[in-house]
Amino acid sequence: MWFKNLQLFRLLEPVALEPAELEERLAALAFRDCGSLEFSSDGWAPPLGPLGEQLVHAAGGFLLLCACRQEKLLPAGVINEFAADEVAALERQRGGLKLPRRDRQAVREAIVTKLLPQALPRNRRTWAVLDQRGGWLWVDSSTPARAEELVTLLREALGSLKAAPPQAPLGPATMLTRWLGGDGLPGAFTLGDACELRDPTDKGRVVRCRGMDLSSEEVQGHLASGMQAVRLALLWHDRLAFSVDAELAVRGLQFTDIVRDEAEDVAADSELERFDADFALMSLELARFIPELLAAFGIARPANR
Repeated sequence: MWFKNLQLFRLLEPVALEPAELEERLAALAFRDCGSLEFSSDGWAPPLGPLGEQLVHAAGGFLLLCACRQEKLLPAGVINEFAADEVAALERQRGGLKLPRRDRQAVREAIVTKLLPQALPRNRRTWAVLDQRGGWLWVDSSTPARAEELVTLLREALGSLKAAPPQAPLGPATMLTRWLGGDGLPGAFTLGDACELRDPTDKGRVVRCRGMDLSSEEVQGHLASGMQAVRLALLWHDRLAFSVDAELAVRGLQFTDIVRDEAEDVAADSELERFDADFALMSLELARFIPELLAAFGIARPANR
């Protein structure tokens, strides 16, 4: 139970629901397997997996949710191969006359209908934390699209959810470039050993550095040539290591040994107790980290928080 990524959404209106009430709302959209003729199915699943059946796990004022999406694995190449054989057979019956486009599309649709019930399903889970007091939704996803899927599902369950990614007053790439250049990195943060640079005038010019001293002449020379940092590895209080990009997405989030040791010091007599303790510690850590990270980009706390 340790998030590896963060896509952040500011709650523009409070979500003032008790865990039991939120549980009831999510239950109306509980996950179910795909039907035989469905390509995909979305719904809410227990965030504790086999350790629990509830759709909301509450600890320390934070609510853990899990969205599950099931997709049928039916590669386009397989469909095309079956459809091509069927079209060829029909064209032979027509004396070699080419099958009209509408009929070829009908063949393809019939092939999909035939193969879909036999397709193997694949489940994909996405976890999120609703921080009601802080006014944020944290989604553990490396891609904005997957995070948006969860937000859309939550909006559907609640009936209304006004949430949006944070907006920095100054372009995040500008701030990342300044920090990489040694200008104004907040005291809580130190440079890591990786970055991604792009030329704003030539989108094809990209430099990725990993395992490097970012203050080296090589890296600084790229900045001097006009390249901008669009992703930068940082450390926060030596407790979290991560990279943040120009969209304010946090990826490769790692809780350092300092935090892990604190987690190990918490006594737990069962898997459920261990999960609960880790979740509480992770949530408290992120609740301190996220405001400081956003403040570094000039983003204030939500009003009335």
